Amino acid sequence: MKKTLLFLIILFHFSQKAQSQEYKEHLTVINTFLETFDNGYYGPLSVDDIYLYCNIKGNRQSKIIISEISKANVVTPQKEVKIQCKNANCVTGVTGDMYDSLTFRTDLSGFDTENFALLLNLLIDSLRNR
Repeated sequence: MKKTLLFLIILFHFSQKAQSQEYKEHLTVINTFLETFDNGYYGPLSVDDIYLYCNIKGNRQSKIIISEISKANVVTPQKEVKIQCKNANCVTGVTGDMYDSLTFRTDLSGFDTENFALLLNLLIDSLRNR
C-alpha cells in the first residue's frame, strides 16, 4: 500500500512537469533505486541524443538506441526485467556484442519487477516525447 501510494505521488508529480524535463525526473527516480538494487551492480542510467546508457559495476557500459526501444517487460517476476528492442539487436553489450534487449536481473529477494518495469516505461515514453 505504501509503495503504491508513493508511486502515485511520484507519478502525479511527474505529470506536472514540462515534457522536456520529464525524462530527467524519471532517470533520477530509477537511478536512486539502482543505487541499492543488486548491490549497486547496475546504474546509473544516462541519456544522450541517441542512446540510453546503463553503467555496470567495473566501469562497463551497455547502451540501447532510444529510437529502437519497444518497452520494458517483466520476464521473470521478482527476478528479471528487460527493455526490448523494436527490431533485432539495438543493444550494444559490455563486450561489444549486439543483443535484442537490455536486462536487469537479480537473484536477491524483494525485486518489485512490476514497479521497475513501469518506471522504465515511463522513462521510455518521456524519451520519445522530448
